[in-house]
Amino acid sequence: MLIKYKWERIFIILFLLFVGVAFAQEKNPTVYPYGGVLDSSRYTDWMKKNNRRVPLNFINANFSGTRFISQANFNRVRFDCKADFLSSQFQSMADFHNTIFDSLTEFEGAEFDNLADFSGVQFNSRVYLRVVQFNSRVNFRGAQFNNLVYFWETEFHRRADFSRAEFDNKADFN
Repeated sequence: MLIKYKWERIFIILFLLFVGVAFAQEKNPTVYPYGGVLDSSRYTDWMKKNNRRVPLNFINANFSGTRFISQANFNRVRFDCKADFLSSQFQSMADFHNTIFDSLTEFEGAEFDNLADFSGVQFNSRVYLRVVQFNSRVNFRGAQFNNLVYFWETEFHRRADFSRAEFDNKADFN
C-alpha cells in the first residue's frame, strides 16, 4: 500500500512540473517562431533589419597575399584610404564593377585567373598594376583613371577591354 501512494505522489509531482514548464515556454520570447510571444522591448534601433543596400566603405583595406577561391565581389564598394591587393590571387571572377578607390591602390603581383571586371571603376589616386597577370578577360570599360596608372610588366593573356575608359593623367606601360 505504501508503495502505491509513493508512485502516485511521484506521478503527480512530475505531472505538475511538466504542466508548469509547458506553460512557462508558451510565454518565453526566446522560442518565438515555435509558439512563444515576441517580446520586442529588448530590441534596439541598430538591431532592425535594413533592407536598403548601402555601399561598404573600406578604410586601409589590406588584402595582400589573399587567395580568393570563390568570386571576389567588391561591386559598388568605396575604398576611402589605401587599398592593397599585393600578390593576391583571384581564382574565380573578380568583380570591381563601379568601385571607387579614393587613395593609393596597389595590385602589384596580383593574378587574375578568371574574368576581372573593372568596368565603371573610379581610381581617384595613383594605381599600381605592376607585374599583374590577367590570365582571362579583363574589362576596364568606362573606367576613370584620375591620376597616374602604372601597368609595368603587366601581362594580358586574353582580351582587355578599355573602351570608353578615361585617362586624365599619364598611363605608364613601361
